[in-house]
Amino acid sequence: LGITLGQKNSPIGAILKESTFIAEGVPTAAAINKLSRTLSVSMPICQAVYKILYEHVPIDEVIESLLS
Repeated sequence: LGITLGQKNSPIGAILKESTFIAEGVPTAAAINKLSRTLSVSMPICQAVYKILYEHVPIDEVIESLLS
């Protein structure tokens, strides 16, 4: 999933519809994001994954944000 997501400029929903693999990390990213916000725990890498998957933030932008 990660490689396909990095190569295509498509929303995660479109990629999942076309794929044959199981991507259990996609719903897990949403659950982790919700839990970290509820508990006020900073989880920048998990939040970055969430932004890529659910907020359609470009991967390059997320990487730049993590490194700054």
